[in-house]
Amino acid sequence: MKKGDFLKYKWMIVLCLCLLLPQIVFAASIKSHRFESFQYEVIAANNNSPQILRIEIGLNSEIDDYEVKTKSSYATDLIIEFPNTKLGRLKKPLAIQSDLVKIAKFNQENKDTATVSLTLPVKADNINYKIYTLPKDRKARKPFRVVIDILGEKSYNFNVNGVAGKSIIIDPGHGGSDSGAVGVTGVKEKDVNFAVALKVRDILTHAGAEVIMTRLNDRDVYGPNATDKQELDARADFSRRYHADAFLSIHSNSFVNSKANGTETYYYNKTIYDKILAENLQRSLIDSGQRMDRGALTANFYVLKNSTVPAALVELGFLSNPDEEELLNSDDFQTKLAGGISVGLSKFFYEMSGKGSNYL
Repeated sequence: MKKGDFLKYKWMIVLCLCLLLPQIVFAASIKSHRFESFQYEVIAANNNSPQILRIEIGLNSEIDDYEVKTKSSYATDLIIEFPNTKLGRLKKPLAIQSDLVKIAKFNQENKDTATVSLTLPVKADNINYKIYTLPKDRKARKPFRVVIDILGEKSYNFNVNGVAGKSIIIDPGHGGSDSGAVGVTGVKEKDVNFAVALKVRDILTHAGAEVIMTRLNDRDVYGPNATDKQELDARADFSRRYHADAFLSIHSNSFVNSKANGTETYYYNKTIYDKILAENLQRSLIDSGQRMDRGALTANFYVLKNSTVPAALVELGFLSNPDEEELLNSDDFQTKLAGGISVGLSKFFYEMSGKGSNYL
């Protein structure tokens, strides 16, 4: 080999190493996890707390990017997904002697992802649970653990029997590329709207209603790069496609004056039912949230005007008001608002049945 050829190949080898080295370092930096153990215990109920089923999944190393999901809102499996994880010893399904979980199943979804599926006696969305981690305990000879406390079925103390058998479209306002209003500390309207919408969905489905969500995650309903009209029409189109009994759009307000506060509900006066729906929602929201009553008001909003069923749009409170922003970002207050919305819908359907409406 000539000296010139040797130098040429030498520099090619160096170049290849330079290109490959970052990928090698990145691959080495990704931790690989492995299931080590699976244990559970039933913690008996007492005067202060209900029975708890505690499940501990042991791993060989710490992990913090696991994800909890269900296959659908009607699924009875609660699934914990572990990235960069192998099944290890956990391969066969395990029966669990508890009223809260029937069986635990383990699956290697692909070469990098493992899942633990807990089969429940009811829909996963109707179960209360907590998930957290515990560090490795050398003294007790316990590995790093992901712990799931199954707390039992959600209890909804809301009288919403009127929604049983009804089909209701819930539209969490904004989402995806559109954050909506942003509060004084950065709370995004799209997140508040979605959190409340999910709670409304849970309450209504638990009471026997069919709930259709215009979005099930943080996304644009029409799709990326849509015009405002395309996005709004995609939401209103749900009423045309699903022939539901009511349409509700959930929003949070904002104003240049940070003292502005309160709750209001809007309707478009296309039928008498729209006004009755808005008035029932407004009354129940004020009862549950205890904010200033700004009334049930008419508006020419696109989703209200173009919905083919009774429709209302609620403004839960003002993100531009520091006090209301804090409330709107609170899980407890969101639950109160969701309860108020659900009760308002129930009262609307009761009132319509009492009027002998042939619409519903």
